[in-house]
Amino acid sequence: MDTLKLSSIVFAAAFSLAACSDRLVEAPPLGGAIAQNAAAQIVDPTPESTETPPPLNGERNNAAQTRYEKGNTIKPKDVKTSDTTSSSGGKP
Repeated sequence: MDTLKLSSIVFAAAFSLAACSDRLVEAPPLGGAIAQNAAAQIVDPTPESTETPPPLNGERNNAAQTRYEKGNTIKPKDVKTSDTTSSSGGKP
């Protein structure tokens, strides 16, 4: 009987001390939506630089500027959705 009484006292003491643990449970990472949206909309002030400049054609750009100034711009083609093809992987 003394063994049962002693083991129950030890169990009760261990159980009550386990509740006093200083181990903290971290909150889930919620509430970051505002920071995520801001990060998605703000331009990076120090972007990665590219060493190669974009391909330019000075003669073509000059001709386009001259056509624009004279009002002789090239009209874009009329493209309809039924005229285009898609490659969605479905049957043709």
